[in-house]
Amino acid sequence: MATSKAVWCALGAGLAAGVAIPALAQPVFFSDHQAFTNHMLLNAKVLKGVEDFENADISQGGKVPFPDMLTNGVSRPPVFNDGIHSTNLIMQTNRNPGPFAAQDVPSSDPQALFALGVGAFGSNSKKVGEDLGILAGVHCSIDLIFTTGDKTGVGFELSRFAGFGNAGWIIGVFDTSNALMGSFVINGPVPTNPAKNFFGVYSTTPIGRINIFDPDPLSPDALDDIEMWVPSPGAAAMLLAMVGLGAASRRRPLGF
Repeated sequence: MATSKAVWCALGAGLAAGVAIPALAQPVFFSDHQAFTNHMLLNAKVLKGVEDFENADISQGGKVPFPDMLTNGVSRPPVFNDGIHSTNLIMQTNRNPGPFAAQDVPSSDPQALFALGVGAFGSNSKKVGEDLGILAGVHCSIDLIFTTGDKTGVGFELSRFAGFGNAGWIIGVFDTSNALMGSFVINGPVPTNPAKNFFGVYSTTPIGRINIFDPDPLSPDALDDIEMWVPSPGAAAMLLAMVGLGAASRRRPLGF
């Protein structure tokens, strides 16, 4: 009985501390940044990092192409000589057709992605995007791949460029085994640079990949401020303790 009481005490303490108890559920999507942030904090998540591409070596008003893939420690001169700052994140184009495309191998196209400088096409920050539909007639989507199994919240800003159309996006969220967990549609028309369009997703199941499909191949798009959220160390430890206590209660007689 003491062990059983300990399990319930740990559970009660977790709820009192605002710790979210894992459950099978559909992802929760957000178009409001503050609402997304509030939800992450309420569910005991911490912001592990934000990829803002500010280390890109690009002049004001510039636009420079480079090949797939963009990740930490992989040189993509002349813009990202050491890759991006964020670890465990890969950004690359996906040439497979349609939304929710199966993961693609990195393209060999030397212009698969581009970096955008402040002031280019109305942008007020550095960004990374793709426009292979214009350059090569290849209708691509963009994949964000998370190489560790700890991302339970992801948010980012999407941008359109004035004069190139303002369609929305279809976004697919996949788990670490590459199974589709849910999807979200950002309906057009959307505002263009310098405006940004926020998307966020929370999932009790770790996120392995996010596919961003652009229905208009002749309208370039770009990303900025990719936020990656993980369980707080205290919440993770408490949940592990609860699992251990529950297993112990099943192994030992309760003593009555």
